[in-house]
Amino acid sequence: MPCIDSVPPTPVFLSDAELLAAPNGLAVDRLWRDHLQRKQWEGQLEALVVACVGLKK
Repeated sequence: MPCIDSVPPTPVFLSDAELLAAPNGLAVDRLWRDHLQRKQWEGQLEALVVACVGLKK
């Protein structure tokens, strides 16, 4: 029986081409936004894994 119902959806990250097309300042802002989204998403996944492992003990 699965220990979770679903996983958080993967955020949409910018492609290399999209980053290269942006002016330098905008590219940095976009990279920072992606970084924050990825950290939040990874935190949600980690919490699910920890909870799932805890159920099996």
